[in-house]
Amino acid sequence: MVDRPGTLFHRDGANRFVPTEWCRGPWDPDALHAGSSSALLAHLVDGHASLSPMRIMRLSYDILRPVPLAPLDVELHVDREGKRIQIVSAVLSADGVEVQRLRALRMRRGDVSLPLDGPRSASLADVGLSPVEEMEEFGVPDLGDVVFFAHAMEMRATGLGLLSEPGPGASWFRLRFPVVDDQEATPTARVAATADFGNGLGPPVPFQGWIYLNADLQVMLQREPVDEWVGMVSSSIPADDGTALTTSQLVDRSGQIGIATQSLFIEPRT
Repeated sequence: MVDRPGTLFHRDGANRFVPTEWCRGPWDPDALHAGSSSALLAHLVDGHASLSPMRIMRLSYDILRPVPLAPLDVELHVDREGKRIQIVSAVLSADGVEVQRLRALRMRRGDVSLPLDGPRSASLADVGLSPVEEMEEFGVPDLGDVVFFAHAMEMRATGLGLLSEPGPGASWFRLRFPVVDDQEATPTARVAATADFGNGLGPPVPFQGWIYLNADLQVMLQREPVDEWVGMVSSSIPADDGTALTTSQLVDRSGQIGIATQSLFIEPRT
């Protein structure tokens, strides 16, 4: 359990952000968990100006290099402006080198009356996830350092997946801290922080002895979560060429809210 307050990033000027120890990933003590940097970019895009009220429908990340535990610069650019659709690009750089990119699709928020007999999203039972109140907090092995997934996220799991043997996994996640200083994380930032856990929740190979890094993260959001808890059911299918595809169903207390995918690079640990 976390016994002291924290934040993922401190702002240092207009476009520079300094990660804290809560952002550290499991593969390298000097690199971030991509969930933390993905949450930062989503949080900043959520706060970007638009011509009408909008929300993020799609997050498309490319993880170009390991994101270092060092000061990071963010550049936002509107690729397509409009009152119904806006496309925003965000580039994350360290010491002048691009390490992660995001292209986000935003759509206007409208007051639309839908037919009562139309299709509805899948329920928790449909996706195979129990309500968060019925699940126990997940105990993460001690990896020797403060790490994002063990200390910055609260997890409640069924016991399947997440640093266990290969196979599907199901868990609830709650981001414990603000993303930037004392700013409350946006709903989309909470989803982004959670969605990057798919390959750990449903690993393609055993964590012990193997590395399975994701080079991207794609998130499609049907709607925003209703509160702080975001659930996920994930599985990874490996190929014999050292790659894998992870697919995840994203849910909140009311049912499915979206899907996420990751492309994985697999190799033995050295």
